[in-house]
Amino acid sequence: MSLREGMILAAFGVVFYTYLGYPFLLWVLSRFKPREKKQAPYTPAATVLIAAHNEEKWIEPTLRSLLNSDYPADLLDIVVVSDASTDRTEEMVRSLHDPRVRWHQMPRRGGKTKALREGVHQTNRDFIVLADASSLFAPSAVRNLLRHFQDPRVGSVVGRKGILRTGTSLAAAEGSYWHYDALLREWESRTGGSWVGCEGTITAVRKSNYDLDFGDDLAEDYSMCCRIYERGLINRFDSQAVAFEASAQDMLMEFRRRIRVCVRGIRALFAFGYLLNPIKHPAYFWQNISHRLLRWIVPVLLVFILGASAGAPSPWIQGLFYSQIIFYGFAGLGILFKWRGRPLYRWAAFPAFFVTLNGAALVSWFLVARKYGVWDRTEHESVGPVRTPKDGNLG
Repeated sequence: MSLREGMILAAFGVVFYTYLGYPFLLWVLSRFKPREKKQAPYTPAATVLIAAHNEEKWIEPTLRSLLNSDYPADLLDIVVVSDASTDRTEEMVRSLHDPRVRWHQMPRRGGKTKALREGVHQTNRDFIVLADASSLFAPSAVRNLLRHFQDPRVGSVVGRKGILRTGTSLAAAEGSYWHYDALLREWESRTGGSWVGCEGTITAVRKSNYDLDFGDDLAEDYSMCCRIYERGLINRFDSQAVAFEASAQDMLMEFRRRIRVCVRGIRALFAFGYLLNPIKHPAYFWQNISHRLLRWIVPVLLVFILGASAGAPSPWIQGLFYSQIIFYGFAGLGILFKWRGRPLYRWAAFPAFFVTLNGAALVSWFLVARKYGVWDRTEHESVGPVRTPKDGNLG
């Protein structure tokens, strides 16, 4: 085997481990852990905290999904912190005429993290549920999140993010991605805790552990999870606590959003780099290298594999090269169809979404010095009249 073949094989091995090897090892380890015992009902008083900027389209259905949950009404209230919204968001919130919903206006834009810091001062309840302004909560989501806190070792609980079934192939592709990610988080949680971050769409935390003492340029959901870990508490994942969102309106918007997410995530990972000690923190180290860092490195390896396999004499490497050309060809067609507003076929949707995610991660390394503290919202796919989770259009 030549040096070139060895390097290609090594790079391909890292890609294989990242997407298949790591999940398999997690699955095996999770089989040796006892399943969580059935818990007695536990419904503490909690506040749902939402940071919103110009969410007039989504804020009302989001609030209705929470108000219509099966959680005791007297034990759940909602605080919407407006990050200096300039549209009809406030009007939509106040139109509900529900005393459980409170509005707090920030005088000037400061970004999501500053809005969340402000929001915590608007409640005196012991538990906080974090929600995005454009997420629809399933009826049992809040109950499933908060039931875990009867265990004093639990500091935070993460729910599952689902994608609204809008009938488009892009929604199906993104839904599959989040289903895959949810499986990893569930298996990580079974092995003792999921340390790859909370989820801004749906997370519950004890107010006493709600620590946002870090830079506004860092991913707040990941950084908060690191603070939970430093306190010696557990971050659990509950696949039965579900919140749904619509896909991004187009691939370019998703690409830009993923760049922002990756840059903030990379900066946060290195800001808490002192935790990446395999001797002191083996589980944290393994999960964050495998689930986080390698996902961001894979695009670099994919570019290397494509370039190194071009013109190689070995038949198997030639086969690998042409397989990549076909895959990226489908991805390019998918992105082109979506950009021109044409129907996106499933055979093109999955490659297009995969390339969008990895392309954004690749670009992020060149923008990692940029600080994303304040950003514009991402427009979601149009779903007609926005329905609540009980209408059965979710998945």
